Amino acid sequence: MKIRELTDWKGVDVSLEISGSYRALHQAIRATRYGGSVIPVSWHHGEDKGLYLGEEFHFNRLTLVSGARVESEPCREHPLWSRERVYATVIELFERKKLSVRGIIDPVVKFSQVVEAYRG
Repeated sequence: MKIRELTDWKGVDVSLEISGSYRALHQAIRATRYGGSVIPVSWHHGEDKGLYLGEEFHFNRLTLVSGARVESEPCREHPLWSRERVYATVIELFERKKLSVRGIIDPVVKFSQVVEAYRG
């Protein structure tokens, strides 16, 4: 697996799975280090073809945290984190230049070209 190879076979601290694919969730589990966290952000619908909760999931003692519907109230960390605190923290991190979206969206296209860019 390329991610394991690139991390000297340790794996990543946190894996986000955003496609909703059970196969991708399985790969996120495989890519995560011992004691790491896997966060499935999407809704995973239907039968779980491609997901295997075997060796990596059990032996690596992973934390699986649902990231879907993060705007739900109360949030998982309530009362320590409210929606207002989350928003204020994100804004502060942007202002302090500790958080950036540069490179996350690629390619960046003009709004008038969105439909064509989506078609690929």
